[in-house]
Amino acid sequence: MSREFVPGKGLSAAPPSTSSDANDWSSTLRKIQQQKAENAAKRRLQNERNAQIIARMETMSMGSSATTGASAGQSALRADTSSFRPSASSFVSSGRGGTTAAAAATHYTNAYRSFNSSAAAKTESTSPTAAEFVPGQGLKYQHAGASATTTTPATTTTGSLSSDAYATGGTGRNTNASYAPPTVPPDFYEPPSSLPAANMPRTLSSVYLPDDYLSYYQLRSYLSHAQVPAGSEVIKQVPKMFNCILPLDTPDRSGRVATRVSSYDYPNTIFKVVRQTDGVVFALRRVDKVRSTAQITQVVSQAWNRIDHVGIVPLRGIFQQSGAIFFLHDYKPGAKSVRELYLETSGPALPEAFLWDVAVSMASSIFAVHNIQMACRCVNSSRVLVTGRGQIWLGSSGVIDVLEFESKKGLTDLQREDLIGMGTILLEMTTRISGSARASAMKNSIQHVAASGFSPQWTRFLLMLLTPRPLHIQQVMHALGPQTFQSLANATRHAEVLDRLLHQQMENGRLMMLLIKMGLVDGRPNASRQWTETGNAYLLKLFRDYIFYETDAENRPVINFGHTIGALNKLDCGSQEKIVLMSRDGKSMMVVSYADIQSSVQRSFEDLLAERPSGSPATASFLRST
Repeated sequence: MSREFVPGKGLSAAPPSTSSDANDWSSTLRKIQQQKAENAAKRRLQNERNAQIIARMETMSMGSSATTGASAGQSALRADTSSFRPSASSFVSSGRGGTTAAAAATHYTNAYRSFNSSAAAKTESTSPTAAEFVPGQGLKYQHAGASATTTTPATTTTGSLSSDAYATGGTGRNTNASYAPPTVPPDFYEPPSSLPAANMPRTLSSVYLPDDYLSYYQLRSYLSHAQVPAGSEVIKQVPKMFNCILPLDTPDRSGRVATRVSSYDYPNTIFKVVRQTDGVVFALRRVDKVRSTAQITQVVSQAWNRIDHVGIVPLRGIFQQSGAIFFLHDYKPGAKSVRELYLETSGPALPEAFLWDVAVSMASSIFAVHNIQMACRCVNSSRVLVTGRGQIWLGSSGVIDVLEFESKKGLTDLQREDLIGMGTILLEMTTRISGSARASAMKNSIQHVAASGFSPQWTRFLLMLLTPRPLHIQQVMHALGPQTFQSLANATRHAEVLDRLLHQQMENGRLMMLLIKMGLVDGRPNASRQWTETGNAYLLKLFRDYIFYETDAENRPVINFGHTIGALNKLDCGSQEKIVLMSRDGKSMMVVSYADIQSSVQRSFEDLLAERPSGSPATASFLRST
């Protein structure tokens, strides 16, 4: 079976038409597993090549000598610039290995291309528009059947989401040029399979984030900064208080936002926007042709503001303008609905452990709402979102409360519908078939689950949720008791890893601030002050040569990361260790401590702040303290 990854649709292989078609289903699984094995073999071959560069770079450890650092650095650079084409896994190790700016740009481009994995070569044939990310230039679009390539500088597009996963169907008013969202790799949504070891050797690669974490956060940042071109008609649909606008609707085959009415029965669309007053990124949903009042929107907004839960996308505001209602939620980069991610694509059965984690997460979110005598009213496969690392969110909070404010259903019925929706999602994820929880198909679906290797506990849990009888969220949480402890242990371990990585990046951030201060004062031309070859300015110039421009006995450049990072760390803490600084002509020598140099940096920076014509006192105080 041939499979291709289509942006916005996932893998093109279709699931079996019925749950009883066991033979076709087994055959499909075997072919998918065979394809995955072939892809894994190709990745192993690529990783072997990557390991060669990584090994060379890691020889330049913190304690390496200058000669070793120069030799390893030069050999790594020769291999890097001559024959190696890095993937995302080698980007961290080789991309920071002292390459030129052009080589660094090549690293970034190749790292981004690796996000698309094997789908990159097939995008043009399966999508009307193929997009290639070029650092500093944005996305280059190659339309199907066209030979010319157009470039959109710095205004790129992204984020293919489903009809209700913050993309509920376009209004058809986008008449500008088509846009092609970049592909988000499937492993972006998978829980971390392995976590970094607690005690890692101090090497160059250990100073930075692990490859998978770096790629993950780079992609999130890229998705958050994408926007449409300045002349786009889409901008007119968004209030002027927002900028950096990007439609999150799934484009049709022509690359335009399709005219569609979502499951809310109202034409609406969704945008990624940035609020001008504070620069915060939001998801803005516009719903047209709705009659409501300011009192209704205020009541709903105040009700949802009482809820602060890690599994519920917060509702930040509701307002009316230009005959439409706007719902403002937090933006989750790369979010996809359960329907789009697991039901509209074929694939192997999801692990039971992951399904239990999903159940625990959803039950926790539903309990937070039911506990204050409210109902979610957004628990279905189109509105439950999956973001990076497999995190589950209840999305579209408050939308249906405004659209159906006068609903006559009682709170008990609405809360029971939330639990039925939870059971429906879990059963559909288990079978990976949309509609498997319908009354006519549920019996066969449960039998399929029981015959597919899932535990009896999981089958009983699904039946408890879907059986039409009274049920309370506390009963559900009691049934999830044993699995909750395992989910808590996994979350705690992951939080400990993130805490360790945060501490590591805190050190890197301090070095970054130190380098910024040095760059601002070192050799700075200034009309009101004579920066001469004496005093603080001269001392910083010599120290710059000491850490960055080291040479060996034959005057060849030495690339020793251990020396550079070690010296910056000693400068940051103001070590009393003394070093010898020498001028480039060798006629001047100075013996100073790192504490002396730190004092010179701070005094020079404070002089620079004092010469500014204006500035925030709070900002100046912060800069002096860092």
